[in-house]
Amino acid sequence: MESTKANNQIKWLLIDQMTDLTAAVCMGRELIAAYNEKKLTQPQITARLRVCNHSLILSLYKVWEIKDKYNRHLYGLDETYVGPLFKYAKEIDKKNINKFRGRYAAHIWDLKDKPISLNEAKELLETITGVDNSKVQEFYDWIWNDGEPCVVSALFDLIEHLKTMPGGDLARF
Repeated sequence: MESTKANNQIKWLLIDQMTDLTAAVCMGRELIAAYNEKKLTQPQITARLRVCNHSLILSLYKVWEIKDKYNRHLYGLDETYVGPLFKYAKEIDKKNINKFRGRYAAHIWDLKDKPISLNEAKELLETITGVDNSKVQEFYDWIWNDGEPCVVSALFDLIEHLKTMPGGDLARF
C-alpha cells in the first residue's frame, strides 16, 4: 500500500513541476524574443526574466527535493526511468540551484541576519543562467528542449512510467 501511495504522490508532484518548468521557460523565451524585437527595454526584460528564473529555480529545487524525499522508493523503480531524474538532481546541485534557492529566492535575510544582497544574488544567478540572453537560452534548453534530453523530458518519461504502476493511475492524492 505504501508503494501505491508513493507512486501516486511522486507522479502528481512531478506533473506540477513539469508544468511549472515548461510555463516559465515558455515565458522566458517569449520575453527574450520580445526584447530582440525591441518590444521590451533592458529594465523591462531584466525584471521579468528575474521572475521567470526565480520560478525555474524554485521548481528545479522541488524536483531535487522530490528525488531527496522519495529517494528510497525511487531506487526501487526501473533505472531507465529514474536514472535521468538522479542525473538532473546532481546537475541541480552542481549548478548551485539549491544554494540560490536557500539564500536568495526563498528568503529576505542572509546567513548573517542581514537583508539579502541583490548584487550577490545576481552574481550567483548568473552562474546558473549565464550572463547574457544566449546563455539563458542554453539554461532554458537544459530545462526544456522539445524532442531532446532535458529535465522536462526526464520528468515526463518518469510520470508515464509511474502511470503504469499501482497508484499511478489514481486521482490526485
